[in-house]
Amino acid sequence: MTTVVVDTQRMAIASDSQCTGHTTFETQKIFTLDDGTLVGICGIVNDALKFVDWVRRGCDMAAIPTFSGDFEAMTVGANGVHCWDGACMAISVTGRYFSMGSGSRYALGALHCGRTIEEAIAVAAALDPGTGGTIVSKTYKAIAPRAVPRRKPAPKPAVKLTTRAKPAAKKPPAKRN
Repeated sequence: MTTVVVDTQRMAIASDSQCTGHTTFETQKIFTLDDGTLVGICGIVNDALKFVDWVRRGCDMAAIPTFSGDFEAMTVGANGVHCWDGACMAISVTGRYFSMGSGSRYALGALHCGRTIEEAIAVAAALDPGTGGTIVSKTYKAIAPRAVPRRKPAPKPAVKLTTRAKPAAKKPPAKRN
Protein backbone atom coordinates (compact mmCIF):
# COMPACT_ATOMS: atom_id res chain seq x y z
CA MET A 1 0.00 0.00 0.00
CA THR A 2 1.93 3.08 1.22
CA THR A 3 2.49 5.44 4.13
CA VAL A 4 1.42 9.09 4.28
CA VAL A 5 2.00 11.20 7.41
CA VAL A 6 0.94 14.73 8.33
CA ASP A 7 2.13 17.09 11.07
CA THR A 8 -0.79 19.42 11.79
CA GLN A 9 1.36 22.00 13.63
CA ARG A 10 3.81 22.37 10.74
CA MET A 11 1.04 21.88 8.13
CA ALA A 12 3.44 19.44 6.45
CA ILE A 13 2.85 16.12 4.74
CA ALA A 14 5.25 13.32 3.78
CA SER A 15 4.93 10.05 1.89
CA ASP A 16 6.87 7.25 0.32
CA SER A 17 6.68 6.83 -3.46
CA GLN A 18 6.39 3.06 -3.85
CA CYS A 19 3.48 1.70 -5.86
CA THR A 20 2.95 -2.03 -5.47
CA GLY A 21 0.85 -4.18 -7.79
CA HIS A 22 1.93 -6.80 -10.30
CA THR A 23 5.20 -4.89 -10.27
CA THR A 24 6.75 -2.25 -8.00
CA PHE A 25 7.58 1.26 -9.19
CA GLU A 26 7.72 4.83 -7.90
CA THR A 27 4.87 7.30 -8.32
CA GLN A 28 3.62 10.64 -7.01
CA LYS A 29 1.45 10.51 -3.87
CA ILE A 30 1.35 14.18 -2.82
CA PHE A 31 -0.29 16.72 -5.12
CA THR A 32 -0.32 20.53 -4.85
CA LEU A 33 -3.51 22.28 -5.98
CA ASP A 34 -3.70 25.78 -7.46
CA ASP A 35 -4.48 27.37 -4.07
CA GLY A 36 -1.58 25.57 -2.37
CA THR A 37 -3.69 22.82 -0.77
CA LEU A 38 -1.78 19.54 -0.49
CA VAL A 39 -3.49 16.21 -1.21
CA GLY A 40 -1.90 12.94 -0.09
CA ILE A 41 -3.23 9.61 -1.36
CA CYS A 42 -2.91 5.89 -0.67
CA GLY A 43 -4.74 2.76 -1.77
CA ILE A 44 -6.07 1.95 -5.24
CA VAL A 45 -4.22 4.43 -7.48
CA ASN A 46 -6.96 4.92 -10.10
CA ASP A 47 -9.52 5.74 -7.43
CA ALA A 48 -7.14 8.00 -5.53
CA LEU A 49 -6.36 9.94 -8.72
CA LYS A 50 -10.11 10.33 -9.42
CA PHE A 51 -10.38 11.80 -5.92
CA VAL A 52 -7.54 14.27 -6.57
CA ASP A 53 -9.27 15.38 -9.78
CA TRP A 54 -12.59 15.77 -7.90
CA VAL A 55 -10.92 17.96 -5.26
CA ARG A 56 -9.20 20.00 -8.01
CA ARG A 57 -12.63 20.68 -9.54
CA GLY A 58 -14.03 22.01 -6.25
CA CYS A 59 -15.47 18.99 -4.34
CA ASP A 60 -18.91 19.13 -5.95
CA MET A 61 -21.03 16.79 -3.79
CA ALA A 62 -23.46 16.38 -6.70
CA ALA A 63 -20.64 14.99 -8.87
CA ILE A 64 -18.85 12.48 -6.62
CA PRO A 65 -16.93 10.00 -8.80
CA THR A 66 -17.65 6.28 -8.69
CA PHE A 67 -14.82 4.37 -7.06
CA SER A 68 -14.07 0.71 -7.70
CA GLY A 69 -11.85 -0.05 -4.74
CA ASP A 70 -10.41 1.17 -1.50
CA PHE A 71 -8.42 4.35 -1.04
CA GLU A 72 -7.74 7.03 1.56
CA ALA A 73 -6.72 10.62 1.18
CA MET A 74 -5.83 13.61 3.30
CA THR A 75 -5.81 17.32 2.55
CA VAL A 76 -3.69 20.01 4.17
CA GLY A 77 -4.88 23.52 3.41
CA ALA A 78 -6.45 26.78 4.54
CA ASN A 79 -9.32 24.90 6.24
CA GLY A 80 -6.97 22.66 8.23
CA VAL A 81 -6.14 18.97 7.87
CA HIS A 82 -8.80 16.49 6.79
CA CYS A 83 -8.94 12.74 6.26
CA TRP A 84 -11.20 11.55 3.40
CA ASP A 85 -12.80 8.19 2.70
CA GLY A 86 -14.25 6.58 -0.44
CA ALA A 87 -17.61 8.32 0.12
CA CYS A 88 -15.80 11.69 -0.14
CA MET A 89 -16.62 12.54 3.45
CA ALA A 90 -14.07 14.71 5.26
CA ILE A 91 -13.14 14.30 8.90
CA SER A 92 -11.11 17.04 10.63
CA VAL A 93 -7.82 15.91 12.09
CA THR A 94 -7.20 17.61 15.42
CA GLY A 95 -4.25 15.70 16.86
CA ARG A 96 -0.62 16.65 16.23
CA TYR A 97 0.04 13.72 13.86
CA PHE A 98 -2.03 11.65 11.50
CA SER A 99 -0.96 8.75 9.32
CA MET A 100 -2.63 6.47 6.83
CA GLY A 101 -1.63 3.46 4.77
CA SER A 102 -0.06 0.09 5.46
CA GLY A 103 2.93 1.54 7.35
CA SER A 104 0.97 4.07 9.38
CA ARG A 105 1.41 2.35 12.75
CA TYR A 106 5.18 2.19 12.33
CA ALA A 107 5.24 5.86 11.32
CA LEU A 108 3.10 6.96 14.27
CA GLY A 109 5.38 5.04 16.66
CA ALA A 110 8.39 6.87 15.23
CA LEU A 111 6.61 10.23 15.51
CA HIS A 112 5.77 9.60 19.17
CA CYS A 113 9.47 8.84 19.77
CA GLY A 114 10.38 12.33 18.52
CA ARG A 115 11.17 11.62 14.86
CA THR A 116 10.27 14.01 12.01
CA ILE A 117 7.61 13.06 9.46
CA GLU A 118 10.34 12.24 6.93
CA GLU A 119 12.12 10.00 9.44
CA ALA A 120 8.79 8.36 10.30
CA ILE A 121 8.32 7.42 6.64
CA ALA A 122 11.86 5.94 6.62
CA VAL A 123 11.03 3.83 9.71
CA ALA A 124 7.82 2.61 8.04
CA ALA A 125 9.78 1.75 4.87
CA ALA A 126 12.22 -0.33 6.92
CA LEU A 127 9.41 -2.35 8.53
CA ASP A 128 6.51 -2.38 6.04
CA PRO A 129 6.91 -4.13 2.64
CA GLY A 130 4.21 -1.84 1.15
CA THR A 131 6.25 1.30 1.88
CA GLY A 132 9.42 2.27 0.07
CA GLY A 133 11.08 4.35 -2.62
CA THR A 134 11.89 8.03 -2.43
CA ILE A 135 10.54 9.99 0.54
CA VAL A 136 8.72 13.19 -0.46
CA SER A 137 7.57 15.95 1.89
CA LYS A 138 5.83 19.27 1.34
CA THR A 139 4.66 22.13 3.56
CA TYR A 140 1.40 23.97 2.92
CA LYS A 141 1.82 27.51 1.66
CA ALA A 142 -1.29 29.42 0.67
CA ILE A 143 -1.16 30.72 -2.87
CA ALA A 144 -3.14 33.86 -3.58
CA PRO A 145 -5.59 33.53 -6.44
CA ARG A 146 -4.28 34.91 -9.67
CA ALA A 147 -5.50 38.39 -10.35
CA VAL A 148 -7.43 38.70 -13.55
CA PRO A 149 -5.70 41.38 -15.60
CA ARG A 150 -7.83 44.44 -16.14
CA ARG A 151 -8.47 45.47 -19.67
CA LYS A 152 -6.62 48.58 -20.60
CA PRO A 153 -8.77 51.30 -22.10
CA ALA A 154 -8.30 51.80 -25.80
CA PRO A 155 -5.60 54.37 -26.45
CA LYS A 156 -6.74 57.80 -27.49
CA PRO A 157 -5.89 58.60 -31.08
CA ALA A 158 -2.84 60.79 -31.56
CA VAL A 159 -4.62 62.86 -34.18
CA LYS A 160 -7.89 64.48 -33.31
CA LEU A 161 -10.48 63.23 -35.69
CA THR A 162 -12.97 65.80 -36.86
CA THR A 163 -16.05 65.44 -38.91
CA ARG A 164 -16.63 67.67 -41.84
CA ALA A 165 -19.46 70.06 -41.22
CA LYS A 166 -22.20 70.11 -43.79
CA PRO A 167 -22.28 73.33 -45.74
CA ALA A 168 -24.98 75.68 -44.60
CA ALA A 169 -28.10 75.59 -46.73
CA LYS A 170 -28.22 78.46 -49.19
CA LYS A 171 -30.91 80.98 -48.49
CA PRO A 172 -33.08 81.82 -51.42
CA PRO A 173 -32.38 85.31 -52.74
CA ALA A 174 -34.56 87.97 -51.21
CA LYS A 175 -37.36 89.27 -53.40
CA ARG A 176 -37.11 92.82 -54.64
CA ASN A 177 -40.13 94.90 -55.05
